[in-house]
Amino acid sequence: MGKSRCLIQEIYKNGGRKFGFLNVEPMGCFPYARAVLQNNTCGCVDELTVLAKLHNRALTKALEELMGQLKGFKYSNFDFHASLSERINNPSKYGIIPFTSTTRPCIKEFSHDLCFRFSFTYYNHLRFVGFKEGKVACCGTGPYRGILSCGGKRTIKEYQLCDDASEHLFFDGSHPTEKANYQFAKLMWTGSPSVTGPCNLQTLVQE
Repeated sequence: MGKSRCLIQEIYKNGGRKFGFLNVEPMGCFPYARAVLQNNTCGCVDELTVLAKLHNRALTKALEELMGQLKGFKYSNFDFHASLSERINNPSKYGIIPFTSTTRPCIKEFSHDLCFRFSFTYYNHLRFVGFKEGKVACCGTGPYRGILSCGGKRTIKEYQLCDDASEHLFFDGSHPTEKANYQFAKLMWTGSPSVTGPCNLQTLVQE
């Protein structure tokens, strides 16, 4: 954490006052970690989980201290660990309402100045669609499709590919799908203080 603190202070010296952070995700529960480091058994890799939690506690403490030490220092810290863990354990609870229009929608929640366009799967009728799978990746091979062989461009050429990536939380052994990343982006931008604190990015940039 010491190097990160020094880097933040250096940016501050050069005029930076508003900072956005996200803490370390539950790496021990990624499909890759389950497949490679857990010897193909169930559960997460405890060693990685412990390290991530230790880092996140240190990050929270460091940011609180810097806010008291550096005049004008403001930040937003997204609890990526908790948000991803919740989706891994309860995937069906988290969905989006797809658009029926064939035109890519502009997400107005991101304010008039920041308007992001996302590509979704379109449905004939609006419906709430949660993830069907929170542990097995869409693309890869081996247990949980966690081996990073997607596309056949690595040492292992064989891989499996799911029919619909939006049904999966993870696209491959270590990366969330587009649908998941959209949810995380929205939480970072407009999330409550319990998820993105002490304020979200929208509030941070408007202050």
